[in-house]
Amino acid sequence: MPDNKKVWFQSEADGYAHIYTADVETGEVKQLTKGKYEVFSPMISKDKKYWYFTSSEVHPGERHFYKMPLNGGKAEKITGMTGNNEVILSPDEKNIAILYSYSNKPMELYVQENKPGAQAKQITQSLTDEFKSYPWRDPEVISFKAEDGADVYARLYQPEPSKKNGAGVVFVHGAGYLQNAHKWWSDYSRE
Repeated sequence: MPDNKKVWFQSEADGYAHIYTADVETGEVKQLTKGKYEVFSPMISKDKKYWYFTSSEVHPGERHFYKMPLNGGKAEKITGMTGNNEVILSPDEKNIAILYSYSNKPMELYVQENKPGAQAKQITQSLTDEFKSYPWRDPEVISFKAEDGADVYARLYQPEPSKKNGAGVVFVHGAGYLQNAHKWWSDYSRE
C-alpha cells in the first residue's frame, strides 16, 4: 500500500473474491470490499487515493467498473451498460476504454469519461449488415434454488409460443468462475 505500512491482497475467505489489507507490523487484516459478489483486477489509482476494480456486484452475470476510496468505503459504479464492461484506463485516468458486449451483441469498443453517469460512446462498428440482419435471441438469465439452498443461474432460450413442444437442451458447465450464465456475448467454443 502507498503508506508502506500495509500490504493488500485478494482472498475468498468469506466465500467471494474481495480486497483485503494487512498491517505489516500488527498483522491486523481489514476487508475493504464485502458482499455476495466477486472483485476482479483491482489496482490503485495513480494519485494513490482510490481503488479501481471490476465487480459482479450488480449481478453474477454482469461485470462493471468501480472506483472506491483506498482505505475502503462506498464504491462508485463507473460503467452503466448491462453486460460485460472490460475497462482500460487512459494514462491520465480521465477516460476509460470499454470493450463491451451483451448476450446478443458481440464486443465493440467504447470510450467514456471516468465518472459515474457518464455516457459511453461507441467508436467501432465491427458487425456486417448480414450479421446484424439475423434476429439473435436475447436469453433470459434466470436463477433457481438448488437442493442445498444455493442460487443456480442459467440462461434460458425459449422458442416462439407456437413452437413449444416440451423439448429442451441443457448445457452443463461446472467450472466456477468460468460460467456461462452471463449477460455478455459468449466466446466459449463449445457452447
